[in-house]
Amino acid sequence: MYILFGIPLPLGTVTILCIDLGTDMVPAISLAYEEAESDIMKRAPRDPLRDKLVNERLISLAYGQIGMIQVNKLIKVLTTWDKNMLSFMPEKKYRGQFGKVAMTE
Repeated sequence: MYILFGIPLPLGTVTILCIDLGTDMVPAISLAYEEAESDIMKRAPRDPLRDKLVNERLISLAYGQIGMIQVNKLIKVLTTWDKNMLSFMPEKKYRGQFGKVAMTE
């Protein structure tokens, strides 16, 4: 988004990595203490026609409800972006000139 549209990054790369590693630790620790199942290989596999991993309810929730909320927020951000809301950021003066700035600095 920054390279194409000049929108500054909300979080840096290292910050995103710290958040990712921090949130992945709790599930990993809980899986380490889970009891082993002795009969896991004796069970029959799931029926692919009856037991689906993604069903209609999940798709409607993901695309219908959550997707509409995300589209609404994206439209709100794009409509309020240029109303001097972020004029304190130094990237504003470089908008649309990424190639020139990258070559000269």
